[in-house]
Amino acid sequence: MRLFPGGVIGSSSALVALFSAPEAVDELPSLTRLAPTWFRSTAVAAVGVYPQSRTEAFAYGRLLERLVVAEARGDGKAIDEVLAAAAVLAGRVVTAREVKAIEDNTVAVESRRGPLSVALGMLSLVNIMWLVSIFGIAAFLLPALAICVRPLVAALISVFTRWILPMLIALQPVYELAMYAFAVLLLAEGLRMPPETGVMIALTGVVLAVPAFVYSTYLHTHAKTSMSAFSTWVSVLCTVWFVVPAIHFDDALMAWIAVASFYSAVGFSVVPLGLRYLVGFHSPETMVRVSITSTIVLGTFAALRVCGAEYAAMQLLAAPTSVFGTLTLLLAQLIASSRFYAWWSLPYYVRQLTMIATLGVLLGFGAIGGSPGMFNTATTFTVLYVVEKVLELEFLWSSSIAPLTILAIFVAMYAASLFLASHPGWLVSIAFNL
Repeated sequence: MRLFPGGVIGSSSALVALFSAPEAVDELPSLTRLAPTWFRSTAVAAVGVYPQSRTEAFAYGRLLERLVVAEARGDGKAIDEVLAAAAVLAGRVVTAREVKAIEDNTVAVESRRGPLSVALGMLSLVNIMWLVSIFGIAAFLLPALAICVRPLVAALISVFTRWILPMLIALQPVYELAMYAFAVLLLAEGLRMPPETGVMIALTGVVLAVPAFVYSTYLHTHAKTSMSAFSTWVSVLCTVWFVVPAIHFDDALMAWIAVASFYSAVGFSVVPLGLRYLVGFHSPETMVRVSITSTIVLGTFAALRVCGAEYAAMQLLAAPTSVFGTLTLLLAQLIASSRFYAWWSLPYYVRQLTMIATLGVLLGFGAIGGSPGMFNTATTFTVLYVVEKVLELEFLWSSSIAPLTILAIFVAMYAASLFLASHPGWLVSIAFNL
């Protein structure tokens, strides 16, 4: 269901008016101020004064007592004060005669007798008529307007299709330039503002550059474009667009987006499909490319850390690079080491030695180099590697031994669950590679 801008704006304005202070509401234009005086009068005011609540009844009673005493003393000033107070309650000028008649009016209304009671009954009927007229106007306003403006709409449609639409189509390059200009202006504005607020303005400009590039591709690509190549280019551009502001603002969010875009450009992806996700690589070739890339990236960061190099950009990108690098490298090695994976021409034992060596290096550097996240991630993949090797042993799944194997798996699962429940920091370090 689409939400029209007018409905959203109108609903938002109504909510703001409802929850605003009375002083703010008073600043809005009043329609009744433009109406004649008779429009603002009421039936009750025309017939007499009648208390609308018990509180007003008590107040009018006290005023009546003061009025009687003031008239008995002949105190004109006190009478004026009583009438002024009664005018505040009634919302209009009240005479002494009307104040004295309040009790009779109340009795007449409660007993449903007298002109005031009749006036209130007629007012109820008028309110019903008013309600019916409101629904009638709401129901037939649009059809009536459609009949009235149909010739005008036809003329406007003709003008739009003949003149305006061709002009809008001809201005497509201007839209492209305007989108990039707006993104650049937002980025520049974010750079001028304080870092606390400028980072979000700059992030908005960088994010808007993505649909601008998509629009440029749609505008200038005439042949059938490969979706894989297009997504790769988008990932490369996102990496460039996000990494520079991330380093400038020292922002972790943009750093994570930049590293994720980099690995997406290399070939690693997470694809949501309804109630399931596909996590992996586009092809066997991309798996090899991602594995080599992660090895180079992790090796570079490890060498810089061992040499004692401390750069702000390296510290900012260390966490996301360590997470994506470790996970993608070990995932690729785990897939390649499987007996059921026959794409690589390397012998089976060479793939096992490669996986074991990778796990050993990551475990060693994680323990010695002070990277518990890398150590715990490597330990987790070590368990997954052992489980897969157990699954590859066919004799463990024969009909005579399979129950024992399954029991051992569930016992190991129970022990792992107990360990993880008692060591939640392990899961945290894996998730965030602290």
